[in-house]
Amino acid sequence: RAVAAGKTLNTPVETRSLLPTLLDLAGLPVPGHCADTSLADTLRRGEEPEARPVFSGIAFGVEPRHPDGRLVMVRDGDWKLTVCYDLPEEPGELVNLADDPHEQRNLYNAPEASAVRDRLWKLVQDHVEGTEKPYPNVHVLEKLRVNDAGETVCPLCRRTKIRRVDGKVDWAEGLRPAFLCGHCGTRFGLKGGGARKGRANSST
Repeated sequence: RAVAAGKTLNTPVETRSLLPTLLDLAGLPVPGHCADTSLADTLRRGEEPEARPVFSGIAFGVEPRHPDGRLVMVRDGDWKLTVCYDLPEEPGELVNLADDPHEQRNLYNAPEASAVRDRLWKLVQDHVEGTEKPYPNVHVLEKLRVNDAGETVCPLCRRTKIRRVDGKVDWAEGLRPAFLCGHCGTRFGLKGGGARKGRANSST
C-alpha cells in the first residue's frame, strides 16, 4: 500500500526510524530490533505519529578537553536540551523552539526554566543508561600512511594535524600507536603495536 498523497506530517521523529520505515514500505523484512520504530503505517494513513521525546547524540572527535564525551540532545514538545552527558558540569543549552526558533536565548541556567531542564536531563539519563560510549571513526590499519616528508597522515583527510593518544583515551585500547586527527576527528592506529612506518609529527 502506497503512502498517503498530499499529506505533510510535522511531528519530530528520530533518524533511526528511517531504515525500518523504508524497508517496511518496500515490503522487505525489518530487523526485529528496530521494527518498533517503523513509521510506515503512519505514512500510509497520512496521520501524525505519536508525539514522544526525540533523541540525538554524537561523540566528540576533535575537542581536546573531552575527546570521548557524548553530546546528547533531547526534544520534547517545544523544548530542546543539549548537554555533554559525560561532563555534566559543562553548561548545556536549553531553548524553547516555539518562542526562539533560531535558538538565540539559552535558558539552561534560567530559574524559570529549571524544572524543564531537570525533567529533560532525566530523559537523557534514562535514554543512555546502560549504553556504552560510542567511539566513531576508529580505523585499524596494517601500516600507517606517510607523506613525502615522512610524516604520518590521517587515512581519511590526508592531513598531518594529528596527535598521538594511545594510553590516554579508552578507545585506543589495543592500538599502538594510536592517533586522533585534529582536522576531521578520525581515530586510527595499529593493532597490537604493528610495525610503524614513518616518523612522528611535531604535532603529536
